[in-house]
Amino acid sequence: MSMDAISKKQIEQFVSIVDKIVTSRFVQNTKTVGYTLNFTAGQPIEQDVKGFDENDLRSMLMDLRKLTLKRDGVNFPDICDLLVANSSDATTISNVRQCKALWSEVMEKPPVKMVIGDETESGEGMMKKWLYGHYFHEDRANELQELGLIEQFHKANFVIAMTDLVKIAAITANNAKVLLGLK
Repeated sequence: MSMDAISKKQIEQFVSIVDKIVTSRFVQNTKTVGYTLNFTAGQPIEQDVKGFDENDLRSMLMDLRKLTLKRDGVNFPDICDLLVANSSDATTISNVRQCKALWSEVMEKPPVKMVIGDETESGEGMMKKWLYGHYFHEDRANELQELGLIEQFHKANFVIAMTDLVKIAAITANNAKVLLGLK
């Protein structure tokens, strides 16, 4: 199956971004993400999200975020559609469709279901709170502060969801490399 030059360039750009994510210090150095909660009567609650370096996470998120935006031409669901449209291999098509479904599931439901106020928070909502409330722009910082006691648990949930998205993107990029003849 022959692919047009624009589609090929988009897929190559996607693969390049995912390769950068996969080789990032965050992905290379983070083995587990942990959350601890300690409390003693009469003392303030102590919480900690650990297992990764904040600067490494921020750096990796700069690239991962590109896969969530429409404007850069590497939006994950769009790339999946492009891969399916340009492949004739049933295994590749099946793999990519499964990855797209998993990505959608993480964006819909975070690893730990959280009800904030009266609403169940989506994975995408959680992601936006952290990307735009802490890591970039800080437009939604008040939403994080409003979480109060659960803010650190919410952060752990966010980091775990981001590691899931990295894995899904890496599998998809491997399928894209097969399609491009790079594997």
